Amino acid sequence: MGADLFRSFVRAGLPGPRLRVDVSVSGDPSFAGHDWLAESVRSLLPRMTELGLATASEQDVDTLAGRIRADVTGRLGIVSLAPVIGAWTRLPAGPRAP
Repeated sequence: MGADLFRSFVRAGLPGPRLRVDVSVSGDPSFAGHDWLAESVRSLLPRMTELGLATASEQDVDTLAGRIRADVTGRLGIVSLAPVIGAWTRLPAGPRAP
């Protein structure tokens, strides 16, 4: 939906919104992103298995966050989560419909 926010606002009769993209990025071992990534894999695992892309034993989701954390911090790397797009606008001043 993020990429369609501008169009959605305008089609709804609102002024074109201001948009912002935020991305959480960190290399710190305490970054919650390691857990978020592992839980994302956990939520997708049934579909991944159904499509034959991976099995639960291959992914070992219960240890995945720790493995991601160890790999990233061991390389002094970073983890970048998915971007989140926000939009907002203001209605023009003037009479408002009841």
